Amino acid sequence: MPKHAMLRTLIVVSLASELGAGCAPPQPVEEPVRLNIQPDPLSIVRMEVDGGAQAPEESCDTVELCSALLEKIHAQQQACVAQHPGGFCWGFHDDAERVYATKAKLQAARDQDTQAAAREQRDAAIRRAEQRRHDEANQQAAQMAELKGREDAQEAWKKSEHDKLVEYFRLLGVVGRSTKLRDCYAGRGVQNDCTVIIALALEGAETEDEKRKLVALNESLLRQSQHPSNATPSHAGQGASSEDSPLMCNDGELSPSCTCHGNHRGCCSHHGGISGCAR
Repeated sequence: MPKHAMLRTLIVVSLASELGAGCAPPQPVEEPVRLNIQPDPLSIVRMEVDGGAQAPEESCDTVELCSALLEKIHAQQQACVAQHPGGFCWGFHDDAERVYATKAKLQAARDQDTQAAAREQRDAAIRRAEQRRHDEANQQAAQMAELKGREDAQEAWKKSEHDKLVEYFRLLGVVGRSTKLRDCYAGRGVQNDCTVIIALALEGAETEDEKRKLVALNESLLRQSQHPSNATPSHAGQGASSEDSPLMCNDGELSPSCTCHGNHRGCCSHHGGISGCAR
C-alpha cells in the first residue's frame, strides 16, 4: 500500500475512535508504518563514505575536470559495492552518463576550437607566404628599377661626354680634325687607338666631302702605320714610280702639283700642310 494511503487510514481511524469514545482516556497511538524508501545511491555513498556530509551534485566545465569526476564516480561506486555487497548501488550509472555527455560536448567544442585554430594558423601561414612573395617581387622590381636607373644614368653620362667630344671635334675645323687623326697615328701607331678619333672626326665633319677626305686620310695613315719603313723613304734606290707619287695633304686631299720626292715648297698650303706620300 502506498505511504500516503496508509497515513490517511490511520488518521481516519484515530478520529473515529475519539468521536466514539467521548471522554474516555486517550488510547496509545500506534507507531507509524516505516516505509522502505530507498535514498539516492550517491547520497548514501556521500553520507557513508564522505563522513556523513551530503554534498551537492557535482558538475564539470572542462574535459580534464570531467575525467577526474568520472574517476571519482567510479571510485565511489567501488566503495559502495564494497560496503553494500548486493545492495543498492545502481545510481552511479546515471551520474556517469551525465558526466560522459558533458565531457563529450566539451571535447567536441575543444576539437572545433582546435580545428579552427589550425585553420587560422594555416591561413595565416598562407597569407605570410603570399605577403613574402609580394614583398620579394616588389623588392626585385625596385632593384631592377634601380639598376635600370643606374644604367640609364650611365648611358646619359656617356652620351653627354660623347656629345662634348663631338662638339670639340666640330669646333676644331677641317684642318684641326685631320691634324688630330694624323697625330693619333704618329703618336701611337695602333689602329684601335685611332678608331675613336676617326669616328669623332667623321661626326664633327660638316660636309660629306670632308668625310670622304677623312676616310681617305685614315686609310693612308693606317697603311703607313702598318708599314713604318715606307713612311719616310730615302732618295737612294727610289724608282720612278716612287718619285712620281703625289703628296697626301693633311685634309686627305692629294696634292695636284707636288710629288713625294719633288720640291715641297708651297705644297698643300690650302689643305692643312703635307701629311706624307700617297701609296
